[in-house]
Amino acid sequence: MKKLISLFFVLSLFLVSSVTADMMPAGHKSVRYTFEIENIADYPDHVFILYGEIGTREILEPGQEVHFYKYSSPYIYAIKKTDFDLKNFEQLKEGDYKVMENYFETNPDLIKSDLQLTNYGMVSEFDPLDKAKDVLKIKLLDENNLLIVKDKVIYTYEDGTSEEKVYGQQGITSSLDHGGFPVPSRTTIFPPWTMSALFLSGFLLSLSALILIIVLVVRRIRR
Repeated sequence: MKKLISLFFVLSLFLVSSVTADMMPAGHKSVRYTFEIENIADYPDHVFILYGEIGTREILEPGQEVHFYKYSSPYIYAIKKTDFDLKNFEQLKEGDYKVMENYFETNPDLIKSDLQLTNYGMVSEFDPLDKAKDVLKIKLLDENNLLIVKDKVIYTYEDGTSEEKVYGQQGITSSLDHGGFPVPSRTTIFPPWTMSALFLSGFLLSLSALILIIVLVVRRIRR
């Protein structure tokens, strides 16, 4: 009986983790997300760094299209090249994350932008959207302030076509489900309840498999 209880507990944990872990719910897919700072070359005397939790720490270059881990929400920092020690920074990247965290929290030469970046997130697997690329623009950089804004987003669809949506432009609505991104012109043609039904069916299938395993184990123990 103890073996049965232990097995049931392990299998239950597995079922829960399979739903909540780093994986897509049934009927969904991730939209690839990247960003680029279009006028970063206008500030050649500064180094720009992307930093956030879960290992996001990268020096940004002109023309670079950047992506980061989907659960990270990083910020962009600027620092004068005369105050930046590249060798030391590279060493910090390879060390303990607490040391890097302290570097960004206590370094008085770093200027932090208020813009927090997030990935686009999930959509229906039937949605034609494949990628979202934010085009950012530096509006102000002085001794104490770094102002970066989202200028536009470029959506790319599975058939290779793309479109631009300008942030804040009249007539363009934003999506509350995707962190304020402008709503793409093309979305899934399936009704919203379809995804809920697919998710529920996937959960019931996993639950049925769990029950079947338990029944087989019980029969084996009773023999």
